[in-house]
Amino acid sequence: MTEHYDALETREPATREAELFSRLPDILRNAMAAPAYAEPTLPAIGVDAGLNSLIALSTGPKIGPPRLAKKQAKRLRRLERRKARQRKGSVNRRRTVARLNRVHARLAARRQDFTHKLTRTLIDRHVGIAVEKLRLKGLMRTRMAKSFADAGIGEMLCQLRYKAEWAGREYREMPTFDRSTGVCPECGWVGPRLPLAMREWRCDGCGAMHDRDTAAAKVIFLRAVPPVRRELAGTSWRKRGAAVVHGLSTSVGGSDDRPPTNVVEARVTGLSCEPKQ
Repeated sequence: MTEHYDALETREPATREAELFSRLPDILRNAMAAPAYAEPTLPAIGVDAGLNSLIALSTGPKIGPPRLAKKQAKRLRRLERRKARQRKGSVNRRRTVARLNRVHARLAARRQDFTHKLTRTLIDRHVGIAVEKLRLKGLMRTRMAKSFADAGIGEMLCQLRYKAEWAGREYREMPTFDRSTGVCPECGWVGPRLPLAMREWRCDGCGAMHDRDTAAAKVIFLRAVPPVRRELAGTSWRKRGAAVVHGLSTSVGGSDDRPPTNVVEARVTGLSCEPKQ
């Protein structure tokens, strides 16, 4: 190792830079390569995300949320009070802000680590994943916004999606406004809305007793469909030409008063393509 280092030092700077530059594509290729995934050993499952249990699987197991921010709430409040008492621009205030930033960065890193390990385990073990498409922006406007942010549900669903694509697993989503809670997965009976405190309920159709989260995961598994892929930007565009305004055809010109680019459509509708006077 020392001899190799000495050899590099004795070379000209241009030679060392050329050698490092020649190795750069291999380094980037190894860094950007998708990780290798093991062959799945379990069938596809439905996943219900929530706050009482972060995920509930259609097969029965549940995993609770880590609640990392809640555990550090006392420390964060203490640092925030200390910062508020200190004079702006002072050295002590800058130190307190640095400590506060480190606590937040550590929380984010721990949450990211937990989410990556959880999603990787699900993708490694199962052939496919079915989830519910949630409106997270709407949930963040409720009184439970802090708990949703602490759980990291949006990041978890995002990781499940791209990791399923990397590993070649089947990924399905249940539409946002399709109901999953209070629906019997056995007979399909749809009951009344369940309060949050009710964790178990009985189906009036078949009489089966269901766990709230597990039954919702089973319904998600049965009703999920493949997600709609959006077209890439640039694959579709809107041509300027004949337009319809209040039921009447009219010509649409460019912003520089040139004739519309869609001349054929304008000619078909009998419109003039001459520039404006």
